[in-house]
Amino acid sequence: MIWNIKKGAWELRMFFSVYNGYRRRHNRVIREIGVLEELTLEEINDYYNYWKVINSKISLKTVRISKTLSGKYNKYIVPEEFYTLYFEPYFNSDKSVGFLQNKSIYNKWFQGKYFPKDYFHKIDGVYYTESFEVIEDIYYFIDNNRPLAKVINQARN
Repeated sequence: MIWNIKKGAWELRMFFSVYNGYRRRHNRVIREIGVLEELTLEEINDYYNYWKVINSKISLKTVRISKTLSGKYNKYIVPEEFYTLYFEPYFNSDKSVGFLQNKSIYNKWFQGKYFPKDYFHKIDGVYYTESFEVIEDIYYFIDNNRPLAKVINQARN
């Protein structure tokens, strides 16, 4: 019983931490691009009805940013919070390498400064550069990539 209470408290902290982190990130993007496109009431209902099977707490920021950048509404745009809270734990169960498995391709879709820089990707066990060229030796790549080494060293401190 105590374990369940502790687990529930941890999950609640994780939930609020993730939503707060993405709120800050979304606000930075919004400051860069300006006013977001509004969603119609029909689009809002469509989006909520599609994603509520995972969780009824749904932020519209991701889909609004996507609509602003692409000019089109798409209900299949995953709320970013869902990646961290639901998809990553399910698909990337090895917690020791989670930071290596960022498969984000936003920078491929939306050229510019709106999303975090990609240094490399790991897809199905294969490492790729930010331009999706195969990396033969990931350790050599990391050791010899000065910008990436700088980011890693900053994260350690």
